[in-house]
Amino acid sequence: MWMLTFLPGSLDQAFSTLIPVALPALVSGLSNSTKNVREVALRVGKVIIRSNRQAQVDIILNWLIRVFSLTLLGDLLDMIGGGTKESNTTEEDDAPAVEQVQAQNDFVVGAENRRRVLSSLYMVRSNSAAKVQHNAVKVWKSIVSVTPRTMAQLSNFI
Repeated sequence: MWMLTFLPGSLDQAFSTLIPVALPALVSGLSNSTKNVREVALRVGKVIIRSNRQAQVDIILNWLIRVFSLTLLGDLLDMIGGGTKESNTTEEDDAPAVEQVQAQNDFVVGAENRRRVLSSLYMVRSNSAAKVQHNAVKVWKSIVSVTPRTMAQLSNFI
């Protein structure tokens, strides 16, 4: 992580091509449980932003927006559905709970909005950015119990 602090200054404009590779490490560092790692990751983020003022703003913002909006979407749908993120049960035990979350989301959000969100979420699962893809799959699994059945329901909508 410390190496990323010095690379932008050393490589100058050549570092711009490495931003898509550095961002997942940065986000991982920011979410680390160790305070020192989080502090270094924050320093790395500041250095990357300062050194790439306008050059790669679109890439940085677009990537961060996708990652964090998926996380927030998952939290929102889980909260609406009355689910809990910290579950120690197996996937087989989770199926009834996920179906309850689905029914509650359908009731609160509405069937049309739920289909729109789920179809978009399904497409984001194949995003080229690994962190975005991982978050999309995680959210999908937390709100969908049986993918084939859900896809059959969404087939007319997509």
